[in-house]
Amino acid sequence: MEDSAKRLEVIVEFMVPGATLSGDTFDPENNFLYPAYTVYTNEIIAELKSKGIKKIYYTPVENNDATAFSEQAQDIWESLFQAIRNNARPDLDQTKDFVLSLHHYVKQNKDRFLYLMKIKDYDDYTFTHSVNVGILAMAMASKHGLEEKLVREIGLGAFLHDVGKLMISKDILNKKEKLTSEEFEFIKKHPEYGYEYVAKHDHIPPNALD
Repeated sequence: MEDSAKRLEVIVEFMVPGATLSGDTFDPENNFLYPAYTVYTNEIIAELKSKGIKKIYYTPVENNDATAFSEQAQDIWESLFQAIRNNARPDLDQTKDFVLSLHHYVKQNKDRFLYLMKIKDYDDYTFTHSVNVGILAMAMASKHGLEEKLVREIGLGAFLHDVGKLMISKDILNKKEKLTSEEFEFIKKHPEYGYEYVAKHDHIPPNALD
């Protein structure tokens, strides 16, 4: 079994149905229980209790995929911010390539892609949220049987849905005090700002704008 010094302990009594653990789980006697990313349903939790298992143990698996996607997303958002700041044409091909990679990951890891949504390595909520929305949008589109080209276009639109926030001062976006009425109205218009900015570029498919 894995090095016990790295193991984490989970008390079965306090487990929440629907939870997942990023490592194989074992009982106190080191007997294998469930593989990594198992969804712990009410039935599984009840089974553990019926066997008298009060604690389970696992070693978290480092999520290199989440880190890589997070770093790529940060680079893209910084690039978009600089383009907006300089009134320049953004490199949206880079964004398309990123969404293509994200789509490929979602397809190949249907039982694990939600773990990407636990990205918390950076303080910038906007790009983290955009990755999460892109993942969910493509997963839902795929589940409904849409063709892959359309799935990617939906993912692109989802990833860019908050791009208008890049046109709003971070002082306003990150303000801890209550926003003034003027500031709140300004923030509410970010979808309009984003649409107008992205729509100017003819290499963005219409489905991504919808």
